[in-house]
Amino acid sequence: IRPEHIETGQKPGAIPATVTHLEALGSETFVIATLADGHSLQIRVAADQPVEIGSTLQISFPLPLIHLFDPVTELAIRP
Repeated sequence: IRPEHIETGQKPGAIPATVTHLEALGSETFVIATLADGHSLQIRVAADQPVEIGSTLQISFPLPLIHLFDPVTELAIRP
């Protein structure tokens, strides 16, 4: 899933992610956040969305926008 497709906010099935880095780029901000299992991911949010290092975002992933890849062949897995 691309950073711009990760959704933030309280939604059913949302998971917590702790903000570790911010990169403000004018009209948008890229957020690096860490999940409970230690994996990190990048999220793109609007520049006017208040986000602080150390804060927790609730994130969710729209199923139609998730792309899966075989870890051995690195080929896309299509439904």
